[in-house]
Amino acid sequence: MTPPPAVVLVGGEGTRLRPLTLHTPKQMLPVAGIPLLRRVLEPLEAAGIDEVVLSSGYRAEAFDGLDLSPFRVTHAVETHPLGSGGGLANALRTAEISGTFVALNGDVIGNVDVASMLQFHRDSGARATILVKAVPDPAEFGVAVVAADGTVERFVEKPPPPAPSDLVNAGVWILDSSILSGVAASAPCSIEREIFPDLAQAGELRAFRHEGWWHDVGRLDRYLAATFQCVDAGQVPAEWQLSSGVLTAPDAQVDPSARLIRSVIGPRSKVKAGALVADSVLLDGATVGPDAEVRGSIVGPGWSVGEAEVVVDAICADPEGGSE
Repeated sequence: MTPPPAVVLVGGEGTRLRPLTLHTPKQMLPVAGIPLLRRVLEPLEAAGIDEVVLSSGYRAEAFDGLDLSPFRVTHAVETHPLGSGGGLANALRTAEISGTFVALNGDVIGNVDVASMLQFHRDSGARATILVKAVPDPAEFGVAVVAADGTVERFVEKPPPPAPSDLVNAGVWILDSSILSGVAASAPCSIEREIFPDLAQAGELRAFRHEGWWHDVGRLDRYLAATFQCVDAGQVPAEWQLSSGVLTAPDAQVDPSARLIRSVIGPRSKVKAGALVADSVLLDGATVGPDAEVRGSIVGPGWSVGEAEVVVDAICADPEGGSE
């Protein structure tokens, strides 16, 4: 059976990763040396899917001319924020898609078996199937109450505690285009708040459980967790050096007296004498000055951490989008 097309939602503003995302969509940020968007698409390639529609809005021009081969890419741009449901409906109209399609949130990555999820969806006969993942704290996610056969009995977006389930919406969905037919052109719509609950009530929503690794890359701690998941798994650019949990770009400069602990040292970045970089990511052209310490942080493009400065659990980046 021919694999269906996919729609990837990349229109969000990435507010929890600011100031990094003030001028760059978060999907363009590197995760262990590879753009987040490329990481998002990896499970689709494994399932044989080669047609992708990018549903964008915020900083949409950043995706122009982006090489995502082997995928054939259509770009559906929102003129104003449409939400998840409105964005999907706009993408379907733009690309003239009908029937079954795969939808993905553009900030979640994991070793998702999309082919098995598609087979589960077809076998169930449901109009929609969502990937669900058990997490310790479901408060920030949509939560599904799921029966033994995979039927979603109830779906609640970001419920107040205590959550009715620990199974959260993991941002990969198999959908029939008909569920969005009632969304008017250019009308905002949240699929999580306006469509999934109704489908669950009608018995037309199924859940496919994901037992592997998965990360929502929407804030500092989760970005770092996703980065080190990829580093630990060796899923890194071939030309970069990986040693003892430290990933270093070929043109990075690290003083021999500097200490590096489980970090990513990006292209053209510099770590000066006596500096410490631990559990952190240095992006393109970042500099850590002599005897400085950077822990649990992201140092943005062109940003300099001064001599003996200490940075902990922070995002350092220029709000104007240039270097300091």
